[in-house]
Amino acid sequence: MHYLAVLGLAPLLLGSPGSTSLCGKGRPYLVLDTKDGSIAAELFEAAAPGTLRRLADLIQDPHFQSARRGSIGVGDTGGKALTLDYTRPHIEIYTARLDPEVFFENEIAVEPLGIDADRVPDPGRATDILQREIVPAFNRVKKGGNPNPRLQEWMTRWRASQDATFLVGVSRKEINEALGYVYSKGLDSRPVTKGALTLQADSPTRARARLGIALSDLPTRLGRQMVIGRVVEGLDLADAISTRPLAVPAGMRSLDYAPRDPVAIESVRLDCRE
Repeated sequence: MHYLAVLGLAPLLLGSPGSTSLCGKGRPYLVLDTKDGSIAAELFEAAAPGTLRRLADLIQDPHFQSARRGSIGVGDTGGKALTLDYTRPHIEIYTARLDPEVFFENEIAVEPLGIDADRVPDPGRATDILQREIVPAFNRVKKGGNPNPRLQEWMTRWRASQDATFLVGVSRKEINEALGYVYSKGLDSRPVTKGALTLQADSPTRARARLGIALSDLPTRLGRQMVIGRVVEGLDLADAISTRPLAVPAGMRSLDYAPRDPVAIESVRLDCRE
């Protein structure tokens, strides 16, 4: 039986807000133990309360805890070791997915990030945003359905004039919403800066059950990736792990940031500290 079924969590899209604190009066920390040391991150409950409540349920479930002793997974994923299996040197690292079937609704607020006040400054920047963000997003969405009306409008104007100056003065919030991002209110959202603990984005509206650590500031992800905590111990270890040799996939010319010898995570645990 899948351990989420044991928890009564039939919908696998998780993340509705919750009010129960993870630690009472203490502060919650997520700890990844490896043979080379531990990485500990303080969790920001005010930033993503629903996500962290369900992440805690997943990690603390007895089926997960028994499975992660040497391996991780239930059902089809059984026998696969939980590792740090994605490493971009000095940029970011990710664990393997805690469960491939689990997703979390993004919890991101506009106001703390200031993306409503961050506006396109000039035609050059407008053209860059249109070419790098809006056109690719439109083409992706068009294959699977109807684009956001604002996105459709911008593409129509661009095709008619080949001039992106209509984007000058448009806020990053408006651009992100046209790309499909949805925002909440009342959250203490954080930027993706060095040391941020994140969940890997799956789409504009949800994240995977895959833990990431930013090893540098990543400003292009502002308002696009959910930050759930910050590493307070072991950031140097995480950075060292990111520089280990990469594997070259068979039949591919480029690296996919998969380490040749992925670092095993011996335990994943939640700590409550004063």
